[in-house]
Amino acid sequence: MGGVSPENVLRHAPVRRNPLLADVLEAAGLVNPAGMGVARVYEELLRAGKSPPRFVAEEARQERPLDLGDLILLRAVTDRGRLDRWTGAQVLQAGEAEAAERLAALRERGYLVPRGRGRGTSYLLARGYADRLRGALATDESVLLDEPAVRQRIQAVLSQGGKLTNAEIRRISGYARDEVLRLMRALRADGLVKVEGRGRAAHYIAGPRLPRARARQKAAAARRRKGS
Repeated sequence: MGGVSPENVLRHAPVRRNPLLADVLEAAGLVNPAGMGVARVYEELLRAGKSPPRFVAEEARQERPLDLGDLILLRAVTDRGRLDRWTGAQVLQAGEAEAAERLAALRERGYLVPRGRGRGTSYLLARGYADRLRGALATDESVLLDEPAVRQRIQAVLSQGGKLTNAEIRRISGYARDEVLRLMRALRADGLVKVEGRGRAAHYIAGPRLPRARARQKAAAARRRKGS
């Protein structure tokens, strides 16, 4: 009605099916003032959801109140595991700039931790909040490795004669596509990996400076035999 949809219900100007009746009820004090109902109902739903109620109450007792925008973003990152400014704008039904500002504010308040840099930054729940809102198991499954750990994991796979695509590296690292490209360029410059194929068929294999696992095993066995 009046252009209101699920995608804009939080931000759309109030629309009245019967303006005269609505004015009478508001003047009599029997309904909320125009524009308050949807946000209030939505906020109460978020506060009464599966995981936030105790958390929200505890934050309020610690004098860390959460407004509707905070609740929407925290619910989204709880459900999705991570959130960027574009997805934040969608769930807030607001502009990208407002979403970025709110995400940064939640980071400053200790609720979120960033991943990446600049406009490509995404956010995860800080560990303590993640354990409370998502559960320790879900948190462990989505923990992102630091770069040295990612490098080590990639080299371990390739040194065994394996191969990895960009998509596979994204899955094992949690990195975005551009972050994978940056990392693999650095590994290629060090001679640790090289690329085979093009387009969708492109994949990474061990480079000339990456020791092969079998070669290391043979050398270790030879040393043992020599020592015996």
